[in-house]
Amino acid sequence: MKTKRAAASSRREKPVVRSEADIKRYMKSHRGKRDAALAAARGPDPTPRDLRQIRELTRAELAHLYKPVKQKISVRLDRDILAWLKSGEGGYQTRLNRLLREAMQRDA
Repeated sequence: MKTKRAAASSRREKPVVRSEADIKRYMKSHRGKRDAALAAARGPDPTPRDLRQIRELTRAELAHLYKPVKQKISVRLDRDILAWLKSGEGGYQTRLNRLLREAMQRDA
């Protein structure tokens, strides 16, 4: 069986190894000085104390960030159920997914 090649956009690049001399030369260059100035302007990384000041998000606030991985399937439904799903707002597949998720959460 032939394995599927990853798309060009998802292929990993070869790691670049730099010597200490390369890094020193870069830091003396115009580009290195500019990058160092930009990093200094950004300020220091946040400390654990700063991070503690960030409030926790509620479950409702996190819900819109959750994007489960979808899986393509084939399902056979009664004609009247499919007509009912398609009669509602939005896509019928999205509506079916939402109804199944609500049923799953009730059972949990």
